[in-house]
Amino acid sequence: MKAYHKCVSMCSRAFETFWNLYDEKIAELPQQRFWLVCQNLYILGNTYNVLNMHQKAIKFLEIGRAFMKESIVGEKRQHMRILQILGDCYFAQYDYKTALIYYNEALDIGDKVSSSTESEAFERMEESASSNMTTSTENLDMALHNQLLSRSADAHISMKQYQNAVHYLEQARDIQDVLEDDIKGDLVSTLHQLGQMHSMAGDVDKAIESYKESLEVFREIHNGQLAPEMCITLGNLATMCYVKACICEDIDSELDMILSAEQYFQAALKEELNASVCVKYANFLYSQANYEDAVMYLEDSLKSRKANEEENMDNTLFFPRPESCIIIYGGLERVTLPEPLQEEVDAQEEAIMPTSVLAYYILVLSYKMLGKLRHAEEAMISLMGEVYARDIPFLHSVLGYALMELGLFHEAASEFFMAWFLDNDYNLALDNYCLCLAVHTYNVLERAFSSIFVHYRIWNEDHKINQKVARIQGFYG
Repeated sequence: MKAYHKCVSMCSRAFETFWNLYDEKIAELPQQRFWLVCQNLYILGNTYNVLNMHQKAIKFLEIGRAFMKESIVGEKRQHMRILQILGDCYFAQYDYKTALIYYNEALDIGDKVSSSTESEAFERMEESASSNMTTSTENLDMALHNQLLSRSADAHISMKQYQNAVHYLEQARDIQDVLEDDIKGDLVSTLHQLGQMHSMAGDVDKAIESYKESLEVFREIHNGQLAPEMCITLGNLATMCYVKACICEDIDSELDMILSAEQYFQAALKEELNASVCVKYANFLYSQANYEDAVMYLEDSLKSRKANEEENMDNTLFFPRPESCIIIYGGLERVTLPEPLQEEVDAQEEAIMPTSVLAYYILVLSYKMLGKLRHAEEAMISLMGEVYARDIPFLHSVLGYALMELGLFHEAASEFFMAWFLDNDYNLALDNYCLCLAVHTYNVLERAFSSIFVHYRIWNEDHKINQKVARIQGFYG
């Protein structure tokens, strides 16, 4: 941190010196001196950005941008870097639209033909430099262009404009294909991200293709082997195969996709016992009525958490503190969830769940199907701890659905009411609250009438209850 502040101090003094020497004629300086001034402003702005002092960073970067616009000798790559950091400053402040303006401006500069002065400079450089140096310069330009495309895609993702994000990511992939080994690692990441965007946009086939390409590129880099860091990609690919199975019209194709999903899940967990992949696989097993295996994988995913339960215990709530690992469901991925949660994703467009919450919810369902109600109740208590430690409206609804599965409609109504109370625009929670109250009222009335009938000996062995009820209704009518 001290080094950053020292950097700011030195660069500020340098710019002050430049300004005192050249004043407003900085834009008219020769190419080398002008590059030095702008590089000083770039370093100053980038350092302030690292220190999260974004307004100061923007001030100096805007000065550099203004100089670049006035000068005829400005270097294209340097101009693009200044605009990139400007965009990063606004991105860090969640102003994604403004960030996109700067990213796109930088991309436009990269696409334009160089100015005559710059072209001449490059011609002279080409005459004197080797072909390897030229190739290196071109690769640097393409790598910078690739970074800007990825940043633009991130901005669109943050604004949930997934189709626009796909457009930028596909361009980034094309550049990475050209650069080959120089940024193959970036290509793996971009293809994975592209698969996620195709998934959110509802294009299952392209999502599967992107995930497979990501795995192939990783194998090329690592001599045909995969590694634990590809566990998430394998898990996402398995999920997409299961999604395709759910929407297949042909039974044979459906079975093939289910088998592929099983194989990819197994391959993922062979690389690493990742919590989110374990939960997704358990959800897959539950949907295939393989409840015992689902329970086994869910317990494995929660095992590490239980081992650290004491140090993670919240002394106020007496519940474990929330974990940071989450699963995001959106687009066609919702069809892999239990039916009640599918409706939630439909209503919200995107559902974000901690892996532990989904794990305990599926545990409740699985134990119920296995007839192990005591275990289901224990999982329910753990689920309550997860939900109450976070107090998020959607999670209260998940708890409400779990309580409904065990027939606890009054308690479920309380959870749905809490979800609606925390978010008054949460209409689905309000609908579920009313539904649970109606079912609870029906159950209470049914028990009340049963008690009355037994007390007055209206109920008999011949099961003529309907006739008795009809007489009572006629009497009170």
